[in-house]
Amino acid sequence: ARRPLPPPMPHALASSALLLLSLPHGRAFSLFGHAASEYGRPRAVSGLGNSRWACAARDVRLCDTAGVSELESLLANVHVEADAHDEAGEVLEPPAPAPPPVDMLEGMTEGTWEITESGGVHSLRVAVAGKVIRFESGKMARLASGAVSVTSGQTNVFCAATLDRRNPPRPIDFTPLRVDYSERSSAAGRSPGGYIKRDGRPSDHETLVARLIDRPIRPLITTGWSLETQLATYVLAYDGRTVPDVLGICAASAALALSEVPFPKPVAGVRVAQVNGQLVVNPTTAEQAIATLDLVVAGTKDAVMMVEGAAAFVPEATVVEALELGLAAIGVLASAIGEWRAAGAGLPVYAPGFLPPSTQVYGFLERFQVDGAPLPSAYRQAMIGGTKEQRERNCVDLQARVVEMLLGGGKAGAAEQREMPAEALAGRDAGGGGTDEEDEDSGPTAAEGKGEAEVLGPASSFEEAEVRGALKKLACVTMRQIVEETGERTDGRSTDQVRPITIEMSPLPPSVHGSVLFTRGETQSLGTTTLGDNSMAQRYENLQGEQSKRFYLQYAFPPFSVGEVGRIGSPGRREVGHGNLAERALRAAVPSKEAFPYVIRTESLITESCGSSSMASVCAGCLSMLGAGVPLSSMVAGVAMGLLLDETGGGGEPIILTDILGSEDALGTMDFKVAGDEKGISAFQLDIKCEGLSIDLMRKALEQARVGRLHILEKMHEAFDMKALTLPPGVNRIKSFEVPAKSVGRIIGPGGVNINAIIAESGVANINIDKSDPAVVTVTSTSDAAIAAAIQMVEQMLADSVVPVVGPRPPPPPPISVGDTFEGCEVKNMVPFGVFVELRPGVDGFCHISELSEKYIKNIDDVVLAAGDSVDVKVVQINKNGQYRIAITSEFEVKSIAPTARTKGRGAGQ
Repeated sequence: ARRPLPPPMPHALASSALLLLSLPHGRAFSLFGHAASEYGRPRAVSGLGNSRWACAARDVRLCDTAGVSELESLLANVHVEADAHDEAGEVLEPPAPAPPPVDMLEGMTEGTWEITESGGVHSLRVAVAGKVIRFESGKMARLASGAVSVTSGQTNVFCAATLDRRNPPRPIDFTPLRVDYSERSSAAGRSPGGYIKRDGRPSDHETLVARLIDRPIRPLITTGWSLETQLATYVLAYDGRTVPDVLGICAASAALALSEVPFPKPVAGVRVAQVNGQLVVNPTTAEQAIATLDLVVAGTKDAVMMVEGAAAFVPEATVVEALELGLAAIGVLASAIGEWRAAGAGLPVYAPGFLPPSTQVYGFLERFQVDGAPLPSAYRQAMIGGTKEQRERNCVDLQARVVEMLLGGGKAGAAEQREMPAEALAGRDAGGGGTDEEDEDSGPTAAEGKGEAEVLGPASSFEEAEVRGALKKLACVTMRQIVEETGERTDGRSTDQVRPITIEMSPLPPSVHGSVLFTRGETQSLGTTTLGDNSMAQRYENLQGEQSKRFYLQYAFPPFSVGEVGRIGSPGRREVGHGNLAERALRAAVPSKEAFPYVIRTESLITESCGSSSMASVCAGCLSMLGAGVPLSSMVAGVAMGLLLDETGGGGEPIILTDILGSEDALGTMDFKVAGDEKGISAFQLDIKCEGLSIDLMRKALEQARVGRLHILEKMHEAFDMKALTLPPGVNRIKSFEVPAKSVGRIIGPGGVNINAIIAESGVANINIDKSDPAVVTVTSTSDAAIAAAIQMVEQMLADSVVPVVGPRPPPPPPISVGDTFEGCEVKNMVPFGVFVELRPGVDGFCHISELSEKYIKNIDDVVLAAGDSVDVKVVQINKNGQYRIAITSEFEVKSIAPTARTKGRGAGQ
């Protein structure tokens, strides 16, 4: 079924339909495609040596042509192979049109949702950010209070919300919430590495995602909920494209919204990334890998509750734009979840577990007297001036006295105040100058089921949790009043002032590669950096498989940093989160592996803490890396911002604080951490204790944070000159080179004998081998001479198999096949069971003792061969591991056969 091609058309017409063929010697010619254009189907073209190509008219490409005469002579013997349709003379239909593009919104309109119910299974579909996210409840975990599975693409995340009904509820002054997140390895079709094939304790990544879920949800659970509550989130399926962490936030919010827990405002989470200069909501994993901005944003339909992310020093305006885009998508998801609950998918609140605190306690405390002075005045006196320890001790003692006076019944004057009517307390507080109307408005009322006794002010009916909660609120109000009235904070600073900074470079001996003692006010971090080779990389496992990090920061917060006694051991959730934030802040400035081949381990040991220790870790980590000679692209600093809202309902302006204290973090409404350099932001974290922040307020906070960050960077530049960057003498020098992958075994040797001998004889610190193809051998030592000696020993071992890292690699040698013969090969080793012969540098073949001769050889010592002899061999077998079995074809003497006899190997006649 072959026919010759029609005669070639003139060269002038060649541009109408040309097929590009790659020929030997790297030359490209244009083959005129008559047959391809005639039939419109792939054809086998032959006649150019042994090559065959599949050609089709729709695959035509234009190219420069060779001379016409050369082209015609080339095409003289070219034939096109026809198929059965051609032989039958059938007329072929044109190729089918391309399938229509996939409708990612499945017929829905962006920003809409659809609620359905079938057989007790409630479903919700939401079209947001160009994709459809599906929620489903009622199919799994039906004994849980609320259970929801969320699917986007082929990634499925499940969350169950449960509450503990076994113990009777009691009033508490905190939110009893536990959040767990687990990425099951089976979700990606894998099993855990190592010997134990079972998903174990949470990894650092799972801990961080659990914090992402917890932080926006916890503040929105109604105050007074008293039953232990758990959100258990699992990744059940992972498609490799859809990142599951933000789906976990949505699943947990939906499960809690449908449960019996009072959760009036559902939240949602999205990821916003800047990819190729464009902001994208919920990017794929591939887009996230190349993003210059990566933010996880969570909030209600009205405001932002939590932000976590990193960036490549992007300006503040870009971050605000990303937040606005993310909040729009969050509004759609949160509104859909709220309507889904209202449509009947949710359960009513479990009333026995809801114990709202009395609204009378706070009013009572405002009028309460301590040593003849109103409690707010006593608080103000305790909170102002002195050191952190003095202020905290004053406040703790004051709170203990009030609790004892109200609930203990043993303090002088307490009984009198408990029995005194509220009106009298109000009059005493006001100095007798308040009007009847003011007293009535501000005094307690007979509400919340407390009865007449509370109206008269008997504090014995108060619960301790109610008193402590009211005391905390009073402290928050007092702190704001101090700033609002005086313009100064409790430590005497203005709202935008950074605490005094002192920096001591290299406080530790030179055996530590880089160290710094960074102190800001009463917050202090001892930063250290250690440099090493690839063996020091942080290895971990996730849904993507086994991973490693060449830069990582570890944060430690021992109890002595706050003057307490406590456990010291593995890091808790808080330490993991703070370390991750500081690591992400510095990662944007870390040089590439090509520019700096070291693995970088940075540690931050918090030795004193009075707020913003994570941002102190950013500054200390940056300076310690510079002290170790790491060529960072720029210095990076961080600052923590706070917010004081008017909790009295008076409508006062929010007060933004720079470089917050520990008390301002505990009593304030916002913890807002921003890190970066002079040009932009590299890390960003926001936590809110109210019902969210507006974008305008966040814009103001970002600008104030930028000013504070620039001040800190100025102090850091004064402490260290980046032009004086050098590697300290104690840092190991690193040199890498490549060897063939098959040579790794020879370098290591049986049980590591060879590599350990090289380390011992050369005096290097370590030799690490990355088993890629080609393998990369990394030698580390403080001595350049030792490195050179180790490299020379490896080169002598492998002869010419070393491939330089820099420059073009030589072409690989031709493959070895069964039947190939080699002359003059060197005998490398004689072992009791056979002979090893080097076929080419770095490639050995093996001849078993039974194959050396057609006659029986009892002992290898009877074979008159020795290491270094030259023999001719023939390859007779290649096993599945790529190892070569050979036969020796040269003559050699075997003592056991005849003293003077000479023989050929068994392969000689094969």
